[in-house]
Amino acid sequence: MRKPDPAPYRASVERAGGTLARSMLVGDTETDRLTAAAAGVPVALVTFGPEGQGVARLAPEALLDHFDDLPALARRTLGAA
Repeated sequence: MRKPDPAPYRASVERAGGTLARSMLVGDTETDRLTAAAAGVPVALVTFGPEGQGVARLAPEALLDHFDDLPALARRTLGAA
């Protein structure tokens, strides 16, 4: 199985001890966007990947400009724990 099949993403979340409903995918490609949609989770696409700001065209739930911003972005996207 390969992306955009959501099975590997779901398995990764479960193996990490998480739940799908409290997860989000962070990626940098259209395939990552499609994988998140197939898994039913939000996606944050990084703007420092190969496509840069161009990933905004994929209408992700969030854009991530720097990994330092990930904790706050996750709180906003997923809500408080």
